[in-house]
Amino acid sequence: MNNSLHRILLVLIFYVSTISMFSQNVVMTNGTVNLCSGTFLDPGGTGPYPAFSNTQFTICPNGSGLIQLNFTSFDVEAGWDFLTVYDGPNTTSPTLGTYDNNVPLLGTVGATANNASGCLTFVFSSDFTVNLNGWEATISCTTPCQNVQANLVSTSPTANANNEIKICQGDQVSFVGSGIYNQNGTNYTQSDATSTFDWDFGDGTTATGTNVSHTFPNEGAYFVS
Repeated sequence: MNNSLHRILLVLIFYVSTISMFSQNVVMTNGTVNLCSGTFLDPGGTGPYPAFSNTQFTICPNGSGLIQLNFTSFDVEAGWDFLTVYDGPNTTSPTLGTYDNNVPLLGTVGATANNASGCLTFVFSSDFTVNLNGWEATISCTTPCQNVQANLVSTSPTANANNEIKICQGDQVSFVGSGIYNQNGTNYTQSDATSTFDWDFGDGTTATGTNVSHTFPNEGAYFVS
């Protein structure tokens, strides 16, 4: 009898902890949270939002990455109640938009690649009446690819002031390229070692790598990219 009761208790404890692990509603209040999952709700939670709301709430990643929210519902009184989104950790950050039922926030909004914090800040205000259902949004963290600028380091023979290389037919030209990673340090760490370099020699042939060489067997002018 005692052993049977003990087994039942163990099952119940495991079941309760499993539910708490996967249920996470994040109700908007004044403050900051660090997380990459959950459901973001207006100050009213699962019910209508309250009157006279004046709430500032920041969501930051709990590691590296950029906060992204997918708004699946949005119901905010047009012309009177507003949700403003800032691309950063406070209201001095750039504004991504102000929303109500005239301009509803539905779909994805996220921190931009130049946002070093990866955070989004939300400010919600409501008047004294007409309290609607607010919103529901799924929280996630993303790391999109950074913008990489291709850079020609050198050629052999050396190009002239017009970026022209004049050679004899059948001569070989060597090219050295690199990437310029303007966003490194803002949620990104990338180098030439983790990038792919593709060359087009303008004569129907290609190569891959930072250091490449090519022989031009036929006369003519070629645009190398």
